[in-house]
Amino acid sequence: MFVQFFLLAQTLPSGSYAEETKVLTRDEQNREALKAFEKILEMTESTERSAILPQIEAAYFDIIRRYPEAYLTQESYWRIMLIYLIDSNPPEFIKAADLREEFLKKYPDSKLKDLMDSTLADGYYKHGQWDKLLMLYTPSIKQSIETGKFTRVADIFMYSEAKFRLNDLTEAEKGYRIVMATFPGAKESEVAKNRLGEIQAKRAKLP
Repeated sequence: MFVQFFLLAQTLPSGSYAEETKVLTRDEQNREALKAFEKILEMTESTERSAILPQIEAAYFDIIRRYPEAYLTQESYWRIMLIYLIDSNPPEFIKAADLREEFLKKYPDSKLKDLMDSTLADGYYKHGQWDKLLMLYTPSIKQSIETGKFTRVADIFMYSEAKFRLNDLTEAEKGYRIVMATFPGAKESEVAKNRLGEIQAKRAKLP
């Protein structure tokens, strides 16, 4: 039934979405977005998820388009990113990165920014996309160097991991030492310590 409802919505004139958004208050958008989320849940409970990924993706985009002020709209971006990085085989990294850029432009102060970044970073890490991982965290690291403050362990750790995998051992070592000095109690600090040992071993093999 939801698929029929969604297909019917797709046939409506494009202006109808804009008109509905204009007349709905934020509270009303929240309520409507919640209903849409519940319909997506019904879809996934009655049908194998992998068989209806295009419909799920389209339904989340419909929430984004129709209810821009709803709190579930920001989560919709994240759930679409999961489709691109986890459900899709192979992962659709370009779509995921473009989605993140769109999200940041619309919601620059969102509390979900770190979740979006970590989800994309995990996808890059899992599939060995080291250049992309480095590019993702370079702006944050440059800002931290300028301010002299490293506030998020994930940023400097992932940056260091990318450098390590790309065989930039000098920069990787600097990063790992920052992780250990700034975040001594973090689990990443223990990994950083082990990586320093690996760097020493690699250097010992160099001619």
